[in-house]
Amino acid sequence: MSTSVAKMAVKERRHGRGGSRELRDLDKNFNESVGERLRAARLSLGLSQTELAQRLGLSYQQVQKYEVGTNGLSLSRALQMAGALGITLDRLMPDAPQPTASGEGQDPMALDRGTRRMARLYHGLPSRKRALVKQFAELLSNATLDESDDAEAA
Repeated sequence: MSTSVAKMAVKERRHGRGGSRELRDLDKNFNESVGERLRAARLSLGLSQTELAQRLGLSYQQVQKYEVGTNGLSLSRALQMAGALGITLDRLMPDAPQPTASGEGQDPMALDRGTRRMARLYHGLPSRKRALVKQFAELLSNATLDESDDAEAA
């Protein structure tokens, strides 16, 4: 490769024009897919972009860029995001299972409005109160309900 061609290739890489169109498209699709999963995880907790940004020390605009796929996540930033959302890193990856229309194999990140509100309230509590809420929920889940309890819940 001649010196001028090598310099041109380096210059193109610096300006984001290096590599094949297929690789750039693959990278863009990957970033958008990760961004969609990031948004779904954030919404499942009932967090705004601003609230997530505050947890991470970022601007809400940067969170927005990650969510739409304009900016890709580095591995370290993806780990920070996953930690802030209380999920594992694999939940952000495109190969992770998605919810189905039938509800079979339901994605645990797909939560209804009431559950998202409960999660938001829970995460707003001090750690000692969160521990009490967890104990209470465990007690309730282990309690045997009779038919009158089911009727009241409906």
